Amino acid sequence: MSNGISSFLSGSVVPPAPTGSDTSTAYPTWYQDYLYNISNAATNLAQQPYTQFPGQQVASPSAATQQSWQMALNGANAGMPALNQAASQIQSASSPLTQSQISQYLNPEQSYITGALNTNLQQNILPGIESQFVSAGQAASPQQAQIEEQAAYGTQQAAGQALAQGYTGALNAATQEQQLGISGAAGLGQLGIAQQQVGAGNTGLVAAAGQAQDTQSQANINAALNNFYQQQQYPYQQLGFASNAIRGLQLPTTTQTASLTQPATYTPSPISAFVGTTAAANSLGSLLAKGGHVKPRPKYAAEFEHMGALTRHAMAA
Repeated sequence: MSNGISSFLSGSVVPPAPTGSDTSTAYPTWYQDYLYNISNAATNLAQQPYTQFPGQQVASPSAATQQSWQMALNGANAGMPALNQAASQIQSASSPLTQSQISQYLNPEQSYITGALNTNLQQNILPGIESQFVSAGQAASPQQAQIEEQAAYGTQQAAGQALAQGYTGALNAATQEQQLGISGAAGLGQLGIAQQQVGAGNTGLVAAAGQAQDTQSQANINAALNNFYQQQQYPYQQLGFASNAIRGLQLPTTTQTASLTQPATYTPSPISAFVGTTAAANSLGSLLAKGGHVKPRPKYAAEFEHMGALTRHAMAA
């Protein structure tokens, strides 16, 4: 209770009180420098312009490959003339035989024999029959006419048999030649097909050689490309290695806490504030009555500021 009366008479001092705080955690200096260097390296890499591969990326076709292309174009229809000719011959040979085609194969001997038979009839057989009947006194008799008719009929039968045999032989000869024509046309077609196949085979051999050369050329280009890309990626790989090297490390940290504190303040008592105000007014009036003369500040001015209001009033009077 005495403390309350003292505070009422002389005032009180408010102790300092915290108003806020801030806590920060810091990594080691070497780690901060490490991250700084990695960040700078990544920034520099990101600012580098794109670099195009200076060389050829696709191999040009070799001379053999180009030759195979030309061979394929030239030999695409190499066998067609022979095939077309064979088709025409087969079509012609497969048509039915005409009389003129058969007649040209009639044996000339058959025609000769037929002519010889007729000649013999007219010059030998008929005159001989007539001579016999004249000698016998029966010229121009019915018997003579009958014998002459029989002789003519026999000659005609012999000539017909000769012609039939000749026609059969001619037909067989024409048919055989027709078959030979078909066989020859088929052979010609096979020749065209073989010509086409040989050309395709030669083209394939040249194309295979060209492809092997093209493959080797492209392999050389690919090796140069891979080497170029590896050189381009090397800085990024090193940066990634440096970044991954510190991942998962248990790093020591330093924690610091900073507090903000309000300074101590003096709170005067109500009565001292009232007395102080009254004393100030009286002092001002006294000063004016004395012509404005101000007393010098005592040497203990510092202690004066911490005295009570009543004490200060007494000293001021």
